[in-house]
Amino acid sequence: MNCGNCLSPSDCGTECQAIKAPVPTQSLLYRLRKRAEIRRQIPGRLAVTEGKPDKIANLLDEAADESESVKKQEIALTGTLDVERKMKRSVIN
Repeated sequence: MNCGNCLSPSDCGTECQAIKAPVPTQSLLYRLRKRAEIRRQIPGRLAVTEGKPDKIANLLDEAADESESVKKQEIALTGTLDVERKMKRSVIN
């Protein structure tokens, strides 16, 4: 099953796994794109009622796209994500 919400089609079984996952375990890319999707569907929002683009939702999508691009560049340059650097950063914060 591919619900369109999961991070990859193999994540889905009989239910959407992305929705069931606790927020801290969901990827930042997924959360940014999901928030943009939710904003665009809120019926009372001015952008929705007027059929105009939601600037914040577009910015969320743009941030997700940029983050994904940076990750791909890092993988291309290093061959893998620098896990050690990420761990150090999380300890500092």
